[in-house]
Amino acid sequence: MSDSVKIIFTGTGSGRSSLNRFHSSFLIRSDSYNLLVDAGDGISRALLRLGIDFNEIDGVFITHLHPDHYSGFPSLILQMKMSSRRMPLELYTSKGNGNFIKELLNRSYLLEKRLPFQLNFMKVEKGSRIDFRGKFSITPYENSHLEKYREYGVKSSELKSYSMIIATPRGEVFYSGDVGSVNDFSFYKFGENSILVTETTHVSIEAVIELIQQNDLKKVILTHIESDDPSPLISKISSVYPDGLNKITVAHDGLMLTL
Repeated sequence: MSDSVKIIFTGTGSGRSSLNRFHSSFLIRSDSYNLLVDAGDGISRALLRLGIDFNEIDGVFITHLHPDHYSGFPSLILQMKMSSRRMPLELYTSKGNGNFIKELLNRSYLLEKRLPFQLNFMKVEKGSRIDFRGKFSITPYENSHLEKYREYGVKSSELKSYSMIIATPRGEVFYSGDVGSVNDFSFYKFGENSILVTETTHVSIEAVIELIQQNDLKKVILTHIESDDPSPLISKISSVYPDGLNKITVAHDGLMLTL
């Protein structure tokens, strides 16, 4: 049995549909628990393309309720049902988001009583560490990604969007999730071996490079990428920060990070 934890990028695209990138998501894989982070449109096909069995997923964490991060979840549940899943599945998200997803499943006729497996809704609390069988942990933190909807009368309980710290015995990853701005990173204290996985739709390359220089980061992975073609992004990194490509990886679907 291996002690390593792997992060497999099942999707690296933004909210824009793409022929070459599925919407942003990744699988945290260990020998005792596998957690899928986000499940946007097409997640079932993304998993199939990478040869990942639906039934090896122990839990799903939904960071927020933009469609590119959750709308594939009902289809994933259907695929698990059709593949005769028996093992329980855990869904991690805020209480309000969990209630919405439960109603969505009911409206899709994926009734809990008719599923051949138990679906357990796990309430997420900001700053509260979640341990996954001693192999890795996640600590979610709320960010400002959805704050722009407050002026339209959306309740605070419905504006939950999470960044997270993924910790393993061998290292730590800070995952931005979708954010409002780079200011949402400010609470996190980067360590000597911290790895940054950040979206690029709401965070500029210049801001990422500034983070690298301020914190002496050695490894950064960019995801949630707008374009199918990474060349313009790579060229911009090279022009702004010549040493950047030694530290920055532009993710592609199927990229694997071993911790």
